[in-house]
Amino acid sequence: MSLRCLTKPSRPVSLQPDIVAAADRDGLSASEIAQAVKGRKLSALGVIEAALARIAKHDHVLNSFTDVTADRARAKARALDAAIAAGSNVGRSQACPLR
Repeated sequence: MSLRCLTKPSRPVSLQPDIVAAADRDGLSASEIAQAVKGRKLSALGVIEAALARIAKHDHVLNSFTDVTADRARAKARALDAAIAAGSNVGRSQACPLR
């Protein structure tokens, strides 16, 4: 009896960077993106939209997501942007026990 992988063959993924958002263009790390959002240089919603666009563009090849909760991510990003606009202190607490 032959055991063969029954998955579909994947196409090669381009290693060329996507130019979807400022975060991608500038090659920012997650920490740098967080600082840019906190400093209002990027919006949280814009970062989420860029991530969702990348997922839409590549997941048909990568098949790496079982569930994309786009509406929930957008709602949380809007809430974060509103909190920042209202002057709330967002981000990691100084008393974070995981540091």
